[in-house]
Amino acid sequence: MQICSAAAAQFGEGEAAAAQFGEGEAAAVWWRKARKMSCDGLERVVDGGG
Repeated sequence: MQICSAAAAQFGEGEAAAAQFGEGEAAAVWWRKARKMSCDGLERVVDGGG
């Protein structure tokens, strides 16, 4: 879970950057989806399922 938290923090920075670039809510939604997918993927790898 710590790995996922670290990845989420990195994606959080990307989300903020995307918002600053004026992409608006669509970018924030994309970053949240990417962050969730990344976390899910990392958890599968850590659990040995993927």
